[in-house]
Amino acid sequence: MTGFSHCFLLPFGELFISQRNDGFDSRYKFTAKELDNETQYTYFGARYYDSDVSIWLSVDPASEMYPSTSPYMYVRGNPVVLIDQNGMWDDYFETESGEVVHRNSSKDVIYENGKKLTNIGQTYMDYNGKDLTVHSQKNNKKGDLEPISVSIPAYSGVPDEKNNFNHSSESQASENGPIPKGKYFIKPDEFQVLSTYDQLVGTILNTISQAFNNGKMGAFPGGFRSWGYGRYPIYPQSVTVKNPSTGESVVRTNMFLHGGMVPGSHGCIDVTLFMEPLGVGINTSPQEKIYIYVNY
Repeated sequence: MTGFSHCFLLPFGELFISQRNDGFDSRYKFTAKELDNETQYTYFGARYYDSDVSIWLSVDPASEMYPSTSPYMYVRGNPVVLIDQNGMWDDYFETESGEVVHRNSSKDVIYENGKKLTNIGQTYMDYNGKDLTVHSQKNNKKGDLEPISVSIPAYSGVPDEKNNFNHSSESQASENGPIPKGKYFIKPDEFQVLSTYDQLVGTILNTISQAFNNGKMGAFPGGFRSWGYGRYPIYPQSVTVKNPSTGESVVRTNMFLHGGMVPGSHGCIDVTLFMEPLGVGINTSPQEKIYIYVNY
């Protein structure tokens, strides 16, 4: 008779039921990783996992990339949705030419064919003047992490009388123009919420809200109509842009990722009514920074 075994595991890998015959017991249990029968620890490749207490036995090799997440926590405390393939994250990397690629590594820097790839995290965004695309990752049917991208409509700059947006180099050097092309980032823990007071003041001053657009960070003149549920400051907070036609240099400041009811903004990225669902994803990110690449 052929030996067999089967078992039921709880979400974090704790053994619930185990049955076998002829003394046969498979070494491959939780997420099909090998269990050390002497220590009862599961080996994932980068480190060992103790399913009895639901923690890793050593620090994530890339823990400095995710300061808001415990380096000993398994899959961010969400084993029903996420699977850890080797004990460390898969991440996106920026090549020397500025291209972003997805690799099965969480090291700060890796090399391919002598070329340097710099880690930018599990999630990043890019903006092309029409859509803001969020690039993240999910587990496929095999349990491997694979890239996933979701795009939402987004606007930057003040539209003309025909409601068209100009993203030219000249327009980027204008105070009313779009966010200049380049590499930026937001901090998930710096979301500024539109309070009831802000909504009230914004409603009263809505007709003159444009006069307050350069107010200090944290103020919300214009209310929900202009900002939606809230905003993230975009860093760097100021960039110098040269107008190719005049040669004049202009400093662009006060840039935010925000929502609102009327598409368009002065140098910000406006995702209108998509700010709330977008913010939910951003706020749960373990990253200290989420990069945004702007290119028209």
